[in-house]
Amino acid sequence: MPGARESGQASRSGDRNARWSGGGQVRQNRLMCPAHNGNGEVSAVGRITAVLEAFRDDRDALALSELARRARLPKTTMHRLAGELIRCGLLERADGRLRLGLKLFELGQLVP
Repeated sequence: MPGARESGQASRSGDRNARWSGGGQVRQNRLMCPAHNGNGEVSAVGRITAVLEAFRDDRDALALSELARRARLPKTTMHRLAGELIRCGLLERADGRLRLGLKLFELGQLVP
């Protein structure tokens, strides 16, 4: 849209951590995930690692919201990642909760 910037609306950039603050300035949101690198980008591997490491405590199955909180990810991101990890066998659903999948055990058995 040619007039979007002049009207005070920011065009959506690739940086999801940037927020339009008016007056032509872009400010950075608080970074949620420890996988952010110095320039504000988040690696997919970092997000997945944060999800898997969220199971380090004594609980074997977590609700999606608790998993998102522990991984310090937005719930929408956690929902999308959980679906992909379930399809890959790295997470499993159990009684409405998520737990580590059997595929992780199988991969762990390959470690010498």
